[in-house]
This record gives sequence, structure tokens and C-alpha cells, in this order.
Amino acid sequence: MRILFVNPPVSKKDRYGALAAAGSYSPPLALTNLAAVTRERGWETAIIDAQVEELGHDETISRIDAFRPDIVGITSTTSTFPSGAELAELVKELDRRITVIAGGVHVSALPERSLLEHRAIDAVVLGEGEETVAELVAALKEGSPLEEVRGLALRKGEKVVFTGPRPLIQDLDSLPLPAWEMLPRFPRAYCIQTQSVANFPSTSVCTSRGCTGKCTFCDRRIFGSNLRAHSAPYVMALIKDLYHNHGVRDIQFEDDNFMLFKKRLFEVCDMIRAERLDLTWSCQARVDMVRLETLKKMKEAGCWMILYGVESGSERILKMMKKEISREKILRAIDLAHKAGIMCKGFFITGFLGEDRESLDETYEFIKRAPFDDISLHYYTPFPGSPAYNSVERYGLFKKDFKTMTYYKPVFIPKGLTERDLIDHSKRCYRSFYLRPRTMLNYLRRIKGPGHIIHFAKGLGALVKYMFTAKE
Repeated sequence: MRILFVNPPVSKKDRYGALAAAGSYSPPLALTNLAAVTRERGWETAIIDAQVEELGHDETISRIDAFRPDIVGITSTTSTFPSGAELAELVKELDRRITVIAGGVHVSALPERSLLEHRAIDAVVLGEGEETVAELVAALKEGSPLEEVRGLALRKGEKVVFTGPRPLIQDLDSLPLPAWEMLPRFPRAYCIQTQSVANFPSTSVCTSRGCTGKCTFCDRRIFGSNLRAHSAPYVMALIKDLYHNHGVRDIQFEDDNFMLFKKRLFEVCDMIRAERLDLTWSCQARVDMVRLETLKKMKEAGCWMILYGVESGSERILKMMKKEISREKILRAIDLAHKAGIMCKGFFITGFLGEDRESLDETYEFIKRAPFDDISLHYYTPFPGSPAYNSVERYGLFKKDFKTMTYYKPVFIPKGLTERDLIDHSKRCYRSFYLRPRTMLNYLRRIKGPGHIIHFAKGLGALVKYMFTAKE
């Protein structure tokens, strides 16, 4: 069996809009995990990342044709699903014998709609995919019915049938290391956002699954609320593979809360120090779970930045989001990180349910007051599968165009506000933060060489254009 996993074509302009020049490509982690599993089972496997290679649909199909796959697996988010569905049609036009499977958060949230509206897709992989895909490939090879493979949605005439839920993988260490080498020009073709990089090359990884948070803007359909994590030795093997075999010198851990597994975190920090790796890293964390002792340990092991999901400076909006945090806790978390010598980045959501001019002003004032080292603002996007998705139209206007659901375009406009209000708020916050002398000096101190200067210049140019001239 020949299996080809594809990240469908989407341009930076379509994804980032006016901030395209500052846009970044993260490695498709799900595909590297799936490819590692199918390769380990002995099946010939490859990955096409059409986004990072800037391929159009015709070029992608030519690459697919050259590989001659038996199975094409297409991953997608909500914004990339229309492109993935178009690619599925082209695959069937190329050869109807190819089995097309789709996976990712979007199709897991809307499996019936995905299958009935896009008949070129033969099966949808629901949720966590490694074991499901491995069994699906084996079933196709042996000619067994796919109905016996748990974790799938299948189309039968005008109906969609489900093969039953698949238990989550409890021993994540049973999975092989990701197949990084299948990605084009990895890691240099991939880079997280410039302001979140301390050294080059840089990449992002994920070492745990599941989240206990109750945030109403988030869909936990893929990994659920059952927390599972790779062991410290596995994480260290992952780090050493990236460091020694791929030259990575900076890692961003994308776990929902990397600091949650405290014992493992301490073990990983000790291992990094024992290996004497010239490595910097950052991670995401909840503001109510940081401790000074832990942060100091992380700093000694190379951690340079914590990324906090702050979301809003309005206590009322934070309650609407069910964040279960407060402005006081946010400020305390920033203070603790700074005491440990670690920088802080705050993520904010603009235009959530119930947002009004007062809450926007509260967020603006909070950004001015809080001593963040970096910020990032995204527009609230009601993704399928999130708790708020089905009730969102009670709170405002929702433009249900999957292509535009990227975080970077206002698709939901709360009652009493306009799209212009949201865009102006975003620009005002960015101007207030990035034009202050403290922020500028902070960036100058972080420059470590020509690579940094080039990346910073691109990002700064795009941001200045966005803040002062772009209408988007």
C-alpha cells in the first residue's frame, strides 16, 4: 500500500490577510505522526505540504500523480477544508480507485456535512487518528469492510454511518517519533512567528494531549479532556532527534499547558541541562498554574518565554469565556515569570460573545498596563464543535464562510459593534504596545544575528503596514 498525506493548498494571503508578510508556517504535526505510524507498519508513505511549498491545486495533483498512491489522506482545519475538499475532487478525477480519507478538527466536528456535501471523500477519521488510520489501511489492503474499523464516519448512499468510538491512546510513548524528514526542507522552511523565536532554526512540537479547560471558544473534540502525556524520556528523545538530526535550536511546546505535568517538566529540565544542549524553548501555560520555583527551573534549562492565553482584559468577558482566571492572576503570572528571567506573551481574542465598546476599552487599557513582552490579537472565530458554535447567532452576526475562518478576519460581529470597530480596536492595541519605547528596546536586545534582523524586518514591515494603512 502506498499512502500519501497532504496538507492542502492555502496561500499566506488567504490565511493572514494584511499580515501575510509576517505569517508563518508550523509543521503539520498530525501528518508527521500519522506518517511515522504507517511507515513503521511497513507501508510506503510520503507527505506533501502544499502550503509551505506554495503549491496550487494543479501542482499538488501533479505531485500526487507522480507518487501513485492507493490512499490519500487530507488534513484540514475549518479554513483549509474548502481547499481540501476541492483537492479530493481532483484526486478522484485523477483516479477513482484512490481512497480519499479526511481528518482534522473540522471534519471531526461536521462529519455528516463533510461526507454528504463532498462525495469525493470516502471516509472521515474522527478524532485521534493514528490507530484508526493504521487499521483502515490494513482493512483496505486485506479487502475487509471499513465498517469494522472503529473511529470512522462513512457514507452509505444518502446516509452517514459511524463505526463506533475509538478509545484514546493511553500510552503515547507507544507511538514512534514524528517523521520530520518527510517534510520539505524541514526545519528551515518552517518557522513559528518571528516574535516567538529566540534562535534559528525553530519548530513547534506537542508532547501531551487533552485539556481540562472549559473555554467556550475551544473545540476539544480531537483529544478530549482526558489528559495524557509522553514520558520525560520520550520528550527528551524527541528533543535530541530535532537537535542532533535536524539542527533545531529553538522549540515551542504547543501543549495546552506544558507546565501541568510538574514531575515530568522537572525531569525534562534536568535532562536538557545534563545533555548540555544549546537550546532555547518556550511553552504555553495557564496563568493560574505558574509557580516561581518551577519557572526558575525552566529558565535554567533554556526556557525564555511563556505564552499565556489571556484572551481579554474584561472580567465580564473572561466569565463569558469560562476562562476561570482574573486580571489579578494574569498580572501575578507575568510578575512571576519576569522574576525568573522569562519573557511573557499574551494572546487576546477580539469580538467574543457579549463584547461591547466598554469591554474593548477594558482590554485596551489592560494591554497598556500589563508588562507583556509580546502580544497577539486574534478575532473570535466560532469554530464548529466549540460550545458556543450553535448559539452564536443570538449574540451577533456570524458570516459562515469557512475560508475566512482563520482568526485573522472578523467573521463574527457582536451586537452593537461593527467590523470596523473590531479592526480599529486591534490596530489601536498593536500601536499602543509596539510603539512604546520599552517594547522597541526589548526587541533590539533579542537580536542575535543577521537571521533575526531579516525576520524582524519582515514582521515589523507587515505590522506597520497593518497598523497604519491596511483596510483589512
